[in-house]
Amino acid sequence: MMKPVIKKTLKPISAILLVLFAVCTIIISDDAWIYGQTLVIYTSPVKYPLPTCPEPVLLGGTLRVEVDVGAGADGWTARLFSKYVSSPLILENSSYSTAKGWTMFFQVPGIMRTGLYSLNLEYSDGRDDIDHVQPRCVWVLEEWPEKFTIGHVTDTHLADGADVFATSFYEANLIRPDFIIFTGDIVDLETTASAWRYFQAILDWLEVPGFFLPGNHDYGSGSIYYQRYAGLTNYSIAMGDFLFLALDSDGGGYMTPEHLRWAEGVLQRHPDKVKIIGFHHPLFSAGDGGEITGSWENMGDLEDCMYFTWKENIGVAGELLRLVEEYDIRLILTGHVHRDVIYIYNERHHFVTTAPSGGSLPSGYYPGTRLIEVDSEGNIGYDEYTKAGMFDPPNSIPTGYVEWYYKTFNDGTGTAVSAIVENGLNRDLTDAVLEFVVSGEHPVEDYQFYPVQPEGVETVTTEAGHYFIATLDIPANSILNLTLAAEPDEAKPSIEIGFPMEYEPGADISVTIDVEDTGWGVRAVTATYSTDGGEAWTPVDLSFSPRVNKDNYVLEYPETHYDFTILDAPEGSELRVMVEAWDFAGNRETALGSFSVSAPAPPTYTLSVDSSPIDGFSFTLDGVGYTTPYSESLEEGSYTISMPEALALEGKNYTFTGWDDGVTAEERVVDLNEDTELSAGYEEVQVEEPEPEPGPEPGPDQEEEPEEPRRGIPIPVVPVLIGVLLGALAIFHLNRRN
Repeated sequence: MMKPVIKKTLKPISAILLVLFAVCTIIISDDAWIYGQTLVIYTSPVKYPLPTCPEPVLLGGTLRVEVDVGAGADGWTARLFSKYVSSPLILENSSYSTAKGWTMFFQVPGIMRTGLYSLNLEYSDGRDDIDHVQPRCVWVLEEWPEKFTIGHVTDTHLADGADVFATSFYEANLIRPDFIIFTGDIVDLETTASAWRYFQAILDWLEVPGFFLPGNHDYGSGSIYYQRYAGLTNYSIAMGDFLFLALDSDGGGYMTPEHLRWAEGVLQRHPDKVKIIGFHHPLFSAGDGGEITGSWENMGDLEDCMYFTWKENIGVAGELLRLVEEYDIRLILTGHVHRDVIYIYNERHHFVTTAPSGGSLPSGYYPGTRLIEVDSEGNIGYDEYTKAGMFDPPNSIPTGYVEWYYKTFNDGTGTAVSAIVENGLNRDLTDAVLEFVVSGEHPVEDYQFYPVQPEGVETVTTEAGHYFIATLDIPANSILNLTLAAEPDEAKPSIEIGFPMEYEPGADISVTIDVEDTGWGVRAVTATYSTDGGEAWTPVDLSFSPRVNKDNYVLEYPETHYDFTILDAPEGSELRVMVEAWDFAGNRETALGSFSVSAPAPPTYTLSVDSSPIDGFSFTLDGVGYTTPYSESLEEGSYTISMPEALALEGKNYTFTGWDDGVTAEERVVDLNEDTELSAGYEEVQVEEPEPEPGPEPGPDQEEEPEEPRRGIPIPVVPVLIGVLLGALAIFHLNRRN
């Protein structure tokens, strides 16, 4: 007996969850591959330090490194490296525990360049030799600073916000805050692989340390992918007189009591430091901010200023504010609400929220960042934009108003490097940094800056060349041109102006300009055009912006190329384009190009017609008579040639036999699109003598005319025949006798 078939079906909610799990598994795996790049798991095998949480360490100090590898690992070696230098580290001691893995302490050299470094760690895990690089994770300082300038960036919502995120880091590489604190919502959806790819790629460009923490959008899968591709959710960093705590306000919008207990334990261990904390959801966010007073013991008095997730969890909100008051936390950085909001609480605690750098914007807002200065006394200072509109937002520094780039190669191959900085902000850029990389063929002493000397210059010589690291002050709304060169430049730039091959009636006219300078580089180019013989000249917009976006970080533009279009040029006019170019040494060149705005004359080709073996007779070309041999320049097109089928010339008769290219008809059509030579063949026709017609028979009464006597001696026929017969008989008789 056949068993019944039992069909099992998923409930709708179970099916949906299964599909979502499958999609998430496909979107991101341990080795997610997107756009040709594998995502890097930042927290394995090195758990600390991280690119998103670098370890500050002094020259000659001790670097702590945590590695997730088995107890059998050994053979540890480490070095710090950057584009400037590579320095080995000395292992001081190490320990292993099942819970934490390996913790090692390395001594940092007492003499090396300060700055941000990558860590190269080599060891054996008991089976394989491991060579691991943890990028941008160690921050070497000469001494602990008395004050810090902190960049505040938040809410990039990658992948959609990747262009703005890239621009904010590009600007930070010039402005150079001491470090950046990023307060959450790196990605818009945690399970989107492209978002994490953009995050890691753009972070690799950043020249200053960055400290990151999660937001609610980074919690799509319980922050699993955040912890894998970004890093830690709760951590602390001690830097001399300063302490920074990164706290996790979780996907729900507030901190758990466990997080707050952990934070208090850290604060208790550092009672005398100036304290800064960062988390995603702001405690205070209502309205435009302001100065408020209150106490954690009376949270009800502050509810009108609070963000709703904290208001709905008033107990943990009170605990957070208690920590702020009792441990004198001076600066609290947050994000999430996509607005600029600053509250100064009890005249000493600064709650600062900054507009997003890629996320959606409320009406009237722009992508922004903020610069905040904190000194060892706990004093808080702000950038000019924040000070001007402290409680009248928006008040962050607008992103996209600073551009800097090089007009030569900046890779150590040349003896001159020129740069342009355009500061479109309403604030000075103080202690901005530009790097010039020039050839090592000349000693450092041969190089000079033009036209001004920077405020400060550091020089590092490497195999790639000399690095000149210049510190600059750039006034608001100004442009700085700066060149570093070892040799003078007296050569003018070269200019090429390009037009279409021919004019098409009614079409716009595309023009190209190429400017090249083999010395210090092209500084500026202007162009104007005229369509009235030079009476009036119209300027051409040759504005330029470097290619810095989510997919490009291009800073070098040694070739200067422009394309523009002239609209509605009058038919029959002459277009004139005038170009002027200056190089960084002040050499100037001018070029003028012209273009006829009219249909070009049709092309012409030579048609040659001859004949063989005779010439000098007539034929027709499109019905017009000509004589061979013929040769003339004609417009491109089709022509009909007709040769006579028979002709008489100089008493002789000829007939047409065909053309030299195989055509047999005496009339033909020629498509003239190139020079063409044709020859018509003829042959002579021989005329035969006619035979004489027989005369009439003579009549009976008519006598026959006597034959005309033949010339020569008459021979008698009969005697000759008799002689021949007698001779033949004689020969025959003799032969028989013999």
